[in-house]
Amino acid sequence: MIDPEQALDREATDGLIGEIDSNTPGVNQEASLFLRQERKYLVGLRPVEDVTKTISAYVPIYRYSGKHDVTNIRTTYFDSPGLNTYREYIQRRKVRRKIRMRQYGYNGQFDPVSWLELKVKDHGISKKERFCLLEDDLPEFLAGKDVLDRVREMNTVKGIDQIYLDVRAILSSMTLMPLLQVRYDRISFQQQDDNGFLRITLDQNLTFELLGSEAQYTMDVVVMEVKVTGERPAWLPELFEKIGAKRVKRFSKFANAVEYLSSIPRAAQFLAGGLSE
Repeated sequence: MIDPEQALDREATDGLIGEIDSNTPGVNQEASLFLRQERKYLVGLRPVEDVTKTISAYVPIYRYSGKHDVTNIRTTYFDSPGLNTYREYIQRRKVRRKIRMRQYGYNGQFDPVSWLELKVKDHGISKKERFCLLEDDLPEFLAGKDVLDRVREMNTVKGIDQIYLDVRAILSSMTLMPLLQVRYDRISFQQQDDNGFLRITLDQNLTFELLGSEAQYTMDVVVMEVKVTGERPAWLPELFEKIGAKRVKRFSKFANAVEYLSSIPRAAQFLAGGLSE
């Protein structure tokens, strides 16, 4: 199974400060799929079509499927009854772990394959391990049943057994369960030359939903993420000025979802237990 993000990304190891701690629980060094620094921005220019046109004058749009400019992304975030994942974020823990499940689609139709991800952030450097699983197999996996044979059939990445075990170990040790879902639309841009690799993504139409309820919230914001491997293009500041991009050192879709949903009466009662502990 081809990984949509692996097709876009590269391991951004140039210029990194420090390494992921090999003693971090539940993390296998050799099975890492991504290692990178992330810079996020909020974009002020509207409409988004104008932002896309401006960026594409510098970097071409990347069409993973060959014909779709916009990818629909649906991400389910996991947390414990005490919201420990959320707490690790707001308390600015140097090492944080997060489990999420992601699906990709186009024109509102999603692929039946889900990607289970373990993301570790260590002193500003992100490392992600993930594997795919058919949607029909998810209930058994989330119930604690061993589906490693099916994971092996769908994933050929080196170290897949350990990645699978890492995800299961964190789910169990942190008592994680599906908590909320974040949906958004993404436009990707990328280029690679002798000086390095650049990827820019634009996320819009962010919608947060508390699972098991009707509580939803739509956030009117456009989030841009920039990843550079090698030499940073000299024209980036000029582009940022044209589209009104303001860097944000801390922007988490998951944390924003918890905070906005906790302001909705129907969701607040459920979340209050974890937030008040």
